[in-house]
Amino acid sequence: MDHFEFRFFSYPFCFRSKMMLEVRAVKNQDEAEIAFAIANRSFGAEGVNIQENQNKKAIWFSEPSYSLNNIIVAMFSERIIGVVRIVPKIVCRNEIQYSVAGFTSICIDKPFRDKGISVSLMEGAIAITQERGFDLAMLVARKAVDHYYVQFGFHGISSYEKVAMEAISVSEEEMNFEPAGDGLIPFYSSCYDENYSECFGAFLRSHAQWKFILHLIFQRKDMEALTILFKGEVIGYCFIQDKKICEIAALPKFSLITILFNLKLLDKIKAADDWLDIPSNHLLVRNCRGRDIRIQRRECSYGGHMARVLQYKKLAIDYAKRTGKSFDHLSDTNGNISHENLCRLLGCWTMNGDFENRNVLPFNLNYMDQF
Repeated sequence: MDHFEFRFFSYPFCFRSKMMLEVRAVKNQDEAEIAFAIANRSFGAEGVNIQENQNKKAIWFSEPSYSLNNIIVAMFSERIIGVVRIVPKIVCRNEIQYSVAGFTSICIDKPFRDKGISVSLMEGAIAITQERGFDLAMLVARKAVDHYYVQFGFHGISSYEKVAMEAISVSEEEMNFEPAGDGLIPFYSSCYDENYSECFGAFLRSHAQWKFILHLIFQRKDMEALTILFKGEVIGYCFIQDKKICEIAALPKFSLITILFNLKLLDKIKAADDWLDIPSNHLLVRNCRGRDIRIQRRECSYGGHMARVLQYKKLAIDYAKRTGKSFDHLSDTNGNISHENLCRLLGCWTMNGDFENRNVLPFNLNYMDQF
């Protein structure tokens, strides 16, 4: 079986192998459409139904950061045979902001699989995003490819936190819920920023990104975006999937327990399920301290929400500012580091970490921010 040997050249944003395998951004919309078709085939969406395909296409071409420059393809004999879509984002860790290249729609066209092309594609995409100056590359790995991305320096960093508390009636505050609307985006955004300000893994969102998220939710039968009201006053919002909260933010003077009680009373969320997919550092959770709160965490170093450092010097400087220590744990000349040292560098909580405990935070990726 043929394998493609991959070599880097100095030509900007373009990488070629001696067997003429080239990794680069698409040059025009026609190439972008071909790349989308390959991804659509690879992930089984083609032929399901017209609406689902339209939704999938909207995710590609209507996402606010979309540009030809962010569709990376592997070319062989002038044919597109592999794809990586880049979704640029900014992730926050308290006052520190990191630019993130979100890798998604990673695939090889079926006739060209098992020939080593995916390795060349990933190496090329990493090199391109590194040259563009992104601090981190991140991806959400499917279970079917557990362990695969570790070879490229990616490690799982998420804590997948869930929080549970009993939704009892603690006041006479009766709340109402209405469908979310674009006109309230400035309020939603302000609430989100305040509620998630101490949550490592919260992404900055522009007005356009908020509008895009709401549009995606409106297209899905399993999701609902609601505005929370008290006595006619807008006090927050929540995103619900399959009757489970996956994101919520509200003015801090209002109790999360009261909001949950009213949501359950109106059958908006499951009455028998107390678990919420929100981080333990969420403002509304912190305001519930003193009550019976359960926190669930898990860890997967070889899959799930994974990250790879692209700009080591910048992150090492941030590490020194955060801890007062220098970071000297690079394991080889290419800068690839272990899962433990990646978590140390970023200040991520990990079950095996016994380092700088006062400086670590659980990393949590909101459902609507996944790539």
